[in-house]
This record gives sequence, C-alpha cells and structure tokens, in this order.
Amino acid sequence: MFGTSQVPRLDLTRHRFGVNYTPSHNWWSCWNDWDADPIKRDLDAIAALGADHLRIFPIWPFFQPNPKQVSLPHLERLDQLLTLMGERKLDALVTVFTGGLSAFYFMPPFPPPPQAGNTISAACFFTSSRMLGAFHAPEAIVQAILKMWGDAEELFTRELARTIKPHLNVIGFDLGAEIDNCWSAPQRMAMHGWRICSRSWTKFFPCMCT
Repeated sequence: MFGTSQVPRLDLTRHRFGVNYTPSHNWWSCWNDWDADPIKRDLDAIAALGADHLRIFPIWPFFQPNPKQVSLPHLERLDQLLTLMGERKLDALVTVFTGGLSAFYFMPPFPPPPQAGNTISAACFFTSSRMLGAFHAPEAIVQAILKMWGDAEELFTRELARTIKPHLNVIGFDLGAEIDNCWSAPQRMAMHGWRICSRSWTKFFPCMCT
C-alpha cells in the first residue's frame, strides 16, 4: 500500500529498484543485539548497487513480547534504521506483521485466555486455523482470543505508526511477510480478523491507505 500525501517526491510512474533487506551481521537477531555500524555498511553497499528502496522487517515477537507491551528499545532501533536509510536517500517499505520469514517462524508468544486451559495453542495468530479450526473451541473462548489478539495488533500498529510517521522516506507498508504460509482461517473468522486489521490500518496509517 502506498500513499503520496506524506511523500511529495514519490513518483509512482518511475521504475524503482529495491531489495528485501536481510542484515549481514547477526541476521534477524540484529534487532535484539543492535549494532548500527554493520547496518551502515550494508546500506552503503545497497545504495552503491543503485537500489532506491528497501523492504524492512520488524520481527513481530521481538517488537511485541506480550499483548500489552511494545518494546521501546526496538522502536528506537527502527527509528534509527529509517534515519540511516534516509541519509543515504533510501526509501522504506515496512512489513508490519513479520511472523514467517526466510523459512523460519517468528510467532508472538501470546497466551490464550486463562479459561482456555491447554486446549488452544499458545503460539498462534488471531485468525490462525491452529487456534480456531483444529480445537473447535467454544464461541466465548474464540471471541475472547480474537479480542486479545485484535487489541494486541492495534497496539502494535499504533506504536509502529507513531515511530515511522516522522520519516518521509517511508513510502508504504505491507501486512506481513509470507503471510499465507503462516496463517489461515475459516472464512468467517478470517473476515472478522481482517476487519480488525483494516480498522487499524486506516486509523493509524491514514496517509498510506488507498
């Protein structure tokens, strides 16, 4: 999804050359063991290739370790990465929910509601068939889980939007990496989940929603 109101210089008629950014140092663990120097070298090398934008991946469970908290240090690292990219005239596409990446799964460790006991997987997305399909949970439990995950996603989206909003080199976002490999759901639950999701996008990324 793109928007032109926030980024006046964005020319959608121009052919662009971008890359999916995988850090050369510490792989995705770089978000937890932050070192800006190798990232600067990566960005210099990417700019030297002639790329003009990067797709970047905030690893969801690193950024949001529990449903009611988004990690401030990780948001600050994202802010620094976007600044370093801007200094090199590199634009950014931000992947919001990164749960599956490079054939690895990074699933938030959110627990199910206490009343669910052990009947529902503790590692699941709020529209996951593993959570809603396999166990045939009672409707009340399903709705409680949907609300927990919906509230958690809204919090994450809000904090991510607050961090990226000042950066004019952010030209868009996408919902998630390899999202079809991680998550599926019965149609009724999927529609409910994406309604929650779309409300978050339009509320917190209004200038990028078209």
